[in-house]
Amino acid sequence: MHIDAQALQFDDANSGRVVASCAFCPMPASLRALREARRVLRRSGHLLLFDHVRSRDPALHLKLAAMTLVLRRKDTAIGRRTLETVVEAGFEALDVSIVVFDIILSIRARRGI
Repeated sequence: MHIDAQALQFDDANSGRVVASCAFCPMPASLRALREARRVLRRSGHLLLFDHVRSRDPALHLKLAAMTLVLRRKDTAIGRRTLETVVEAGFEALDVSIVVFDIILSIRARRGI
């Protein structure tokens, strides 16, 4: 089954939870996909996200930026500002946990009003 995260085929406010694991690295329009996730969530719904993010460490950020230049050939970007994009899409971040260094985060967010 193929599902386009940027155009979900679900009714508005239909789900209590959306889960994504490393889904935004290869996605060119992660904000659009997160807004779609928000659209299908009920008012009290939660987003559970596990993904690569931009490092706050300058040296690590530069290494990952170089890796992204290579990976972009496969449409993958591993240095996105994922947490900021989650908030921009209309979510309230409830829990943010570092999984690996500061480049892979686990984010639990609630659909904003």
